[in-house]
Amino acid sequence: MQLKVAYIVGCYPFINITFIHREIVAIRRQGVELEIVSMLRPEEGYLLEEARDEMSQVLYVQPLNWLEFVWANMFFLLTQPHIYVQLLVHFATRPHNTVMQRLKTIGHVAMGVLVAWKLREKKLHHVHGHFADRATVVAHVSAKLLGIHHSFTAHAKDIYAENVFLNDKIKDASFMSTCTGFNRDYLTDLADQPHKVHLLYHGLDFSDFTNLARQPLDPPLILAIGKLNEKKGFPYLIDACAELHKQGYRFQCWIIGEGADRDDLTDQITRHQLDDIVQLKGNMPFRQVLNAFSQATLFALPCVVAANNDRDGIPNVILEAMAAGVPVISTPISAIPEAVHHNETGYLVESRNEQQLTDGLKYLLDSPVERERLAQTARHFVEKNFEVNNNVLGLKLLFEQHLHPQVRAAMQQSSAQVGVTS
Repeated sequence: MQLKVAYIVGCYPFINITFIHREIVAIRRQGVELEIVSMLRPEEGYLLEEARDEMSQVLYVQPLNWLEFVWANMFFLLTQPHIYVQLLVHFATRPHNTVMQRLKTIGHVAMGVLVAWKLREKKLHHVHGHFADRATVVAHVSAKLLGIHHSFTAHAKDIYAENVFLNDKIKDASFMSTCTGFNRDYLTDLADQPHKVHLLYHGLDFSDFTNLARQPLDPPLILAIGKLNEKKGFPYLIDACAELHKQGYRFQCWIIGEGADRDDLTDQITRHQLDDIVQLKGNMPFRQVLNAFSQATLFALPCVVAANNDRDGIPNVILEAMAAGVPVISTPISAIPEAVHHNETGYLVESRNEQQLTDGLKYLLDSPVERERLAQTARHFVEKNFEVNNNVLGLKLLFEQHLHPQVRAAMQQSSAQVGVTS
């Protein structure tokens, strides 16, 4: 009998979560039937083009059908009053930092009830939430009302900057996974039930990179990719570019991505008179990103810990650069050293240190032999440790191991009946 799992995602297919798209494709390839539930529909410009065709099969929760929303909550209040009230009280009494957070959580509970209503005839075996935020609350509520187990994956901001009753979320889940060893260690220290925390790295589909021909631009391209926000450290990259320019280096720098810091970064570029050298390229489809990798001499991502404690795990763009054969320079923030081993698979400089970043860029720009050595070692490393099909197999096994006992019994009975009839 085929395993059937609902995936709860905040916004799918969103351009900044290509790793979830890869995971979905790979786990379907493993024979798992997925029902994708997205709380929001992505806006044009933020849509992952490679997954556009999937949107017709995604169950979108918003914009709300208010009549359906009210009916779903009334239905479960009347048919499962004990569970409905228990869920509402449970989440309303969890520790929150603000009243607004508590009200949002109650709203997420009501959304979870609506999702349960929408999924009630899908004959699901498990529910999984991506990010330890509303998706996990919705996964918990919908699974409880459907009489099955739930789990979730935690990534970065949802662990360090928006950690709302995370220990309770771990206790409530059948298991949770996270994408870096750094996260795992943090979460096992946090959790009352650390055995529920599992490490599952994100993965790459290396077929995307197999035929990628390296065609570096002249002048050399320093490439950076990421949401334009504090934790990416782009102001330090722009300052380093200004210093390189002062010292007479020929180069160009592209920063691919969008975000709230665009205006500040644009002003910084203009202030340094770098408008012809440093370009903010905005969001790009993945195929265009691959083309940018093929043209790059270096990939730079000088990550920092943001003021709100947000930080990256292992940015997927770093893994992509390594797979594309582009030498990486970054910082030892969070789990980045799990992929970028200094002077082996890349080059690390101190976070928020413009001078070290400048010196590192100069060293790599001046050293083609060193760039080639780092790129080759990095490529072998990611192929060995970050292949999506291998890494997703671990998630499938966890789903199978943590099924609700009644679900497991029903699946075994169904398989036995199939065996008899065949």
